[in-house]
Amino acid sequence: MTRLLHPLGNIATIDATISAAALIEFIRPLLSPAFPSAVVLVGGDIEDQARVLTSHSFFRAESMCLMSVSRSTLRTTPIPPDFQLVRLSPADDRRFADAFAEGYALPHELAAMFAPSAAQRAGLNARYYAIESREQPGGSLAAVSMCAILNGIPGIYAVATRPSQRGKGLAAHLTAEPLRHAWSEGFEQGLLQSSQMGEPVYRRIGFEGHGYMALYVRVPAQ
Repeated sequence: MTRLLHPLGNIATIDATISAAALIEFIRPLLSPAFPSAVVLVGGDIEDQARVLTSHSFFRAESMCLMSVSRSTLRTTPIPPDFQLVRLSPADDRRFADAFAEGYALPHELAAMFAPSAAQRAGLNARYYAIESREQPGGSLAAVSMCAILNGIPGIYAVATRPSQRGKGLAAHLTAEPLRHAWSEGFEQGLLQSSQMGEPVYRRIGFEGHGYMALYVRVPAQ
């Protein structure tokens, strides 16, 4: 919990096995009038859990699809020739955070918590990627993503495209190519959790859905 003024800065993930009584205790720190907060119900809209959240002023914001893809189903993802895929390092923290913050409309301080050096400090096996202009290498990034190896499976996270660069296939490319790189090391599958906006993109490039998580958000009255 960061206490920053964005729900994703104050978020809890709740397993399907958590009882309604236990959930009340879990969310108590998120009920401050000073900042917004969010809760992800991993099991989807479990009735007792959803009732607790709505009774504490959370509203259902969207579904998040659990998706997977394999070597045989992942499709090609071309991008315009004036763009190129690059790997990022901790030296690129600022460029990553700038693009991630703009793509997700996040406070910059929150976006920086997902940057390469943060993953490195946490000991996370993560590789960061971005798309930049071929004419301005080292300049601002058009889009970013992260591929993290968790429990022996590559997963795609933090896919964000600047609004001015959307509609060019950049997010699809930043999903597919990091997985291809991981598969070259012997991995076979790829996972992600998709927003409603991103789900059609991922289905077009070969991902399949395996159920939904539910995102609830609480915004204190001003």
